Amino acid sequence: ILLDVAGKTTKNVVTNANFADSTKDWILLNQLRGAADTTYTVNKDSSRTIEVNVTAGGQYSYSVQLMHENIPLVEGRKYRCSFTIKASEKGQITARIGSYLTYETIGFQEHVEVDTTEREFMVEFTPEVSDPFARFELNLGGSVRKLWIKNVEIVRLD
Repeated sequence: ILLDVAGKTTKNVVTNANFADSTKDWILLNQLRGAADTTYTVNKDSSRTIEVNVTAGGQYSYSVQLMHENIPLVEGRKYRCSFTIKASEKGQITARIGSYLTYETIGFQEHVEVDTTEREFMVEFTPEVSDPFARFELNLGGSVRKLWIKNVEIVRLD
């Protein structure tokens, strides 16, 4: 991670944020009767959009999870998380940053309304604990649908 003089990151801490290297650094977890698979679309700018095809919603939103681990967070510092998403049907997902060890939310947890047109989700947050291995999660279960995700970014602001 590159740091500027003030100690803030100067680049996105999400590796493979535009899925240019398919699923490298990303984990698709199917559990509790959830089932999904992924494919990729190459965009005009050569980045990629991941398509998550949820074929069984499962019992909970976390029955299907798209996750990225090893997100470094420093207690008391401000961060911004953003991504672009659309779905085949309107509905809700949960976006969060939690601890890999305890599963507790340590960054943020937001219920995001998704639509059939692309929209950008953005949230600023300040973690209450430091964690060099936090986990960014998109909980996509609960209903059968397709979701398209791109431009995932987590940047330290101060």
